Amino acid sequence: MAPLALAALFGCAAVLLILYGILRLTYSVEEPLSPARRASIMGGIVGLIAILGMIAWWAWINPPS
Repeated sequence: MAPLALAALFGCAAVLLILYGILRLTYSVEEPLSPARRASIMGGIVGLIAILGMIAWWAWINPPS
């Protein structure tokens, strides 16, 4: 179960970072993101990664029987 949970965690993190890159490229053409907006986006991504990490950890210590 642990390898599957870790794979899901890193897969979701990779997807979020790709989405952030697309968002960054989309908005940097017209006007660059302000530091506050960039910090808000990165904070949301880090928060989602932390939540996914907690779910993966919980799934690891409580495997289905």
